[in-house]
This record gives sequence, structure tokens and C-alpha cells, in this order.
Amino acid sequence: MLEGATPYNPWLGFWGIPVEDYQGFTQLWWMSVEGGGAFLRPIASWTLTALYRVFGRNAVPFHITSTLIHALTAFTAFLVLRRLSQRDAPALLAALLFLICEDHGMTVAWIATITDLLCALFLNLAFLSHIKSREERKPWLFGLSLLLFLAAFASKETAAIYPVIVVVYEFFFAGRLGDLAIPRERGKGSVTNARAGSAAPADSAESGDLAIPSEHVGAFPSERGRWSTFNARAGSAAPADSAESGDLAIPSEHVGAFPSERGRWSTFNARAGSADPADSAESGDLAFPSEHVGAFLHERGRGVTFQERVRLFLRGWWAWGIPLAVFAAYMAFYRALFPPVTSLMYVDPFSQPARYLARALPNLPVMFVALLTQFLPSIVMMMPGSLPFVAAFGVILVILLIWAILPYRGERTVWFALAIFTLSLLPGLATDPGERLLYFPSIYGLFVVSWLILRMPRLRSRLSLGDAAPRPKAHPEPSAPLEPGPAPGVWFSQRGRLLSRIWAWYLLVSALILPLALLFIYPFMWIPSLGWPEDTVTESLPLIQADIHQHVVYLNTNSSYNTFYLPDIYRYHRGEYVDLRILSSFNGRVSVRSEGENTILLRTEDVGWLSNMFARLVRSELKFTVGDVYTTGLFTAAIVEVTPDREDVREVRFAFTIPLDDPALVIIYYDGEDYLRWTPSAEWQLLNTTLEPFSF
Repeated sequence: MLEGATPYNPWLGFWGIPVEDYQGFTQLWWMSVEGGGAFLRPIASWTLTALYRVFGRNAVPFHITSTLIHALTAFTAFLVLRRLSQRDAPALLAALLFLICEDHGMTVAWIATITDLLCALFLNLAFLSHIKSREERKPWLFGLSLLLFLAAFASKETAAIYPVIVVVYEFFFAGRLGDLAIPRERGKGSVTNARAGSAAPADSAESGDLAIPSEHVGAFPSERGRWSTFNARAGSAAPADSAESGDLAIPSEHVGAFPSERGRWSTFNARAGSADPADSAESGDLAFPSEHVGAFLHERGRGVTFQERVRLFLRGWWAWGIPLAVFAAYMAFYRALFPPVTSLMYVDPFSQPARYLARALPNLPVMFVALLTQFLPSIVMMMPGSLPFVAAFGVILVILLIWAILPYRGERTVWFALAIFTLSLLPGLATDPGERLLYFPSIYGLFVVSWLILRMPRLRSRLSLGDAAPRPKAHPEPSAPLEPGPAPGVWFSQRGRLLSRIWAWYLLVSALILPLALLFIYPFMWIPSLGWPEDTVTESLPLIQADIHQHVVYLNTNSSYNTFYLPDIYRYHRGEYVDLRILSSFNGRVSVRSEGENTILLRTEDVGWLSNMFARLVRSELKFTVGDVYTTGLFTAAIVEVTPDREDVREVRFAFTIPLDDPALVIIYYDGEDYLRWTPSAEWQLLNTTLEPFSF
């Protein structure tokens, strides 16, 4: 395109070429006349154009750019997750797992998938700006978040999930973002969260927080063994028996010291009576910035109710309503430029909701299997018959995962991450499951994985990531211990903690150790498969005489990757296009025979001829019917036999407009090892006796 071989609008980008205008598609004999549409991804196109203008055909700078974007995405993922969880360890581990995840090998290595990399990077930056704008009350950051969202959308359409992320965030963290807390200006109070072990300014009060005027801060008696009461109204300390409603009673032997360095976050551990940095806060600790000392919980058992959360969520409607409005406006602009892509490879969830749900729902648990194991989701795409078994296994894993994190139901970030991982998969599931669909969602899925890994007793104790403690009564008896652990009689929580520790050991191997090993294995598996299209052309060039052969026909190839790349690769090597036709392109055994002087019959007993992912890109009808006819300028194809489900073909007759022995026509086939020139024969001939082990 950049060299003028294919006309395109440089402002709309490479992906803005309609399907029906791209020669690599129109030369496919099975292309549906109803097919069409294009994608609006100008930022990815501009990035590749800039690299080409500077470096030309040298691919190394393209790969370096993709690697750098991947690294930046991992770093911004760390910033987002740390901001949400207020903990360094799980955020850092999640970013590391994202960086080395073997599922991202193809996404980072394939130059064209820079769309996924840029989309994820801009989404992280947009969400980080939104969080900071809400917590720090900076409107310009909110405006920046909208611009970054549009940049993500202009990189890939899966960015449509961003308004949903914002909606879920605003609801999950409504207490932190609402107005239940008093502003933090000096003399007006501050907030501490005793339930989650985290601290925040008063304008980010969480469930169960209390903001009180700092001038009312009282002192705790230090007599060992005495229970003391802090009176939020009077700012005085009194014996526990004089406690009034709203007071907080704690045993004075547990009263610790608070660091006084301005700006340093401190943690008061009610169980150990010690002060630690906030990143080592355990659930149940009192954590707050030392300059805001003086805020304590009243009515310890009280939290933000569901009704209050809904009220705060609706009160802040503009924070999530504006991104939704921007999304709607951009979609209207998008649809005004291009009609939606209508093919079997991509399902438009807006115009075809039933088909979309039928595809997305069974594939959703497949992606959980990919997250929690080393299973490649593209295997389901290659072997559709495996879908029911993999999906069933995925449902079991989801149930076990939820059970394992149930004891940490007070950790909003864990549940938020699980929700966003699930929701972020939905836009991508408009197409077949594959490793690319995991790229952005895995940021949040790997946070849940990291959280479970850090539940290992040794790691938990070293990092002070304690289990969630039950809320004690507002005025416990002096003998009541302040111990961590699930509430008495909670059977699921007790078993869930054991299950989470089992998960921790498993995920340590599966998500951290094994990927490090696979980093040295997967490239040697993927690189050959990604090189097949070019290998096909370069091996065929000696068989094609450019000055004689006006028509080139491939009876079969070794992979469906060859489906629509060959015409462009041929032009790249020869400097000109040729009428190049591919009759079948999939990893299947194909038989052929001639019928008369201008007719060929192709037959296969394998599945995938026209049902593989690439072949379905230009199809719009799900079913085939015997007798269906497709006409091209070189031949007419008629369906002779279909599979029992009618979703694929078994035998097709090709009637050419010129004789098979015409010098202008060269017919090429793949024998399992090499590409050879085919000589017409009336007898059935099996072209390839062996199949590629890593193809489809």
C-alpha cells in the first residue's frame, strides 16, 4: 500500500480499505457478494507508516517498536493496578507476569498486531488518568482520559470496553469517590479504612470509613491492660464503660506509635500494636497518612450499604455518563464512514446479537482456561470439536477460582479485576478465540493470579499480606481476641483459604515458572508458521514464468495462513500483481482429478477447507448447499458435496474458461514437503500425504 500497489486513504489507514476492494480478498473464489465493511484504525496505520518512511523494508525497527510498546503497557498496567489496590507487591507481580506471558508471543511478534499493543497502552493511560482525576479532583485529567480513550479506539475496536470499565470502577469504588467523607483540608478531617487496611484522603472514603474534624482528635490511655474509648464527639478518652454511641474501644496494650514524617503513609496494627508502611498493611489495620492522624472508625461494623453505593454512583453520573456519550458519538462517526464488517469471522454484536452470544458464551470459559493454564485458545479454533470439553473445564475452573477468592471478598480490587477480565473479553469474542484476545484482559486476570500466588504462607508473611480479618463488635469484651480468620462457622471461607493456597502453588508454577521456560520454546514454534505464506511464494517462484504465466492457481497449500496473503507477497518479490487463485488453503489432505479439458475436481475428507478462520473472513452465509455456484473471471466453482452440518465443503468442481494445458495457466500443488507443478490426470491423486504438525 505504501508503495502504491493498492490505493488507500492515508488518513483512514490500511485497515480502512473495504473488504470488497482488497485484491487479496476479491481473488478468493468463495467470497460472498454480501461481504464488506472496513475497520477504522488510523493510529496503528500512522505508526507503521512513520516506521516505514524512516526505516523502509527493514523489519527490525518494527519489532523493536512493538517490544517497547509491550514494555510500556506492562509498566502502565503496574501503575493502574497499584493505584487501585494500594499495594505494590500484587501489582508488580501482575505486571511481570503480563510482560513474560507466553500467550503474548504472537501479539508482540506479529507486526500487524500492533493494533492490540497500542489499544492496551492507551486504555491503561486513559483509565489511570480517570482514576487520578476522580481521586485528586482534577478536571483536566478527566478530559485527558477521554482523549486517550479515543486514541485507543482509533487503534482497535476492542477499546469499546473502556466505558464499561469506568462504569464498574465508579460502582465498585463509589465509597472512595463519594461524598460520605469530609474534605481533607486541615481542620476538616481525614479518613482511615480499618476494614481493607488501606488509607486514603477524606475525599476517597471507603466503606466503613469515618471523617472527623482533626481538632477533636483525642489521646489513648497507655495503661497496659485497660480498655479505652475514643469519643469522636468530645475528643476525649474515657474508660470503656462510659463509651457512647460512635466511640471506638480498643485495648490500650495494642496502641502503637504513628510515624510523624509528613506525607508518609502509616499503618496502625490493632492486633500487633505496631506501625508499618501502608504497603504492608494487613486487613483490619488502621492505615492513613500521618499528616491526617485523627480519623477513626465509628460504629466499626457499619459499611457503605448497597443503597448508599447506588446513590453515590448515580450522583456521580457524569464520570461514567460522559465516556458512554463519547463512545456513542464515536460509534456514530465510525458507522457513517464504514458499514460494519459482515462475515463469519467477525460478528457485529449490535446488528447480530443472537449470533454474537452464541459465539461468545461458550468461548468465554475457554479464555479462563487459557488464563489459568498453559492451554492455547487457538487450539479450539483449529479443532472446533474440542470446544465443549474445554468450555466445560473452564466452567469448573471459574467455580474453583471464585471459591478460592471468596475469603477475600473485602478486597474490592480483586473482584474488580475479575469482573474487568471477564468483561474485557467480550468485544474480542466477536471473532474466534485466540491468544490475541487475551492481551488487554490479561492485565486484570493476572492481578487475580498474582493475588493468589501471594497467598502462599511464606510470601504472605514476608510481604505482610494478611488474610481479611472479621469485623469485631464495636465494644468487644476485654478477653475477646483480635485474631485474623474467617467468621465462625463460615464453611466456604475456611475451605476457600485452603483452596487459595493450593491455587498459589499451582499458579506459581503455571503462571511464572513455566512461562519463563516457554519463552525459549514458543518462538521456534510460531516463527515457522508465521513464515509459511512467504515460504509458499518463494518456493513457487521457480515454477512461475512471469512473462508467460498470466494465471497462477494453487490447488492446495500447507496452512490457512496462506489464504489471502499470497498475491501481496508475490507482488513484493516480483514487483507486479498476477491473477493468483487459491482453490483450497488449509492443513488438510486434498485429492484432485481432471474432468475434461478445462475442469478440475477437488475433494477432501478433512474439515477446515472453507470453515477455517481466514476462509470465513469473506463469507457471510453460514451454510453451504449442493449446487451453489461462485463465478470468477477465470473459472466457475460449483459445490458438489458438503459436510453433514453444511458448514464446510467436501468436493468442488472448477470449470475454467481456458483449457487446463493453456500456456498462460500454471497449476501448483503442495505434496507435503515441496510445491510442484501439477499435470492434469483423470485419476484421483492425493496431493499431500502428510500434514503440518502446527498448522490448521
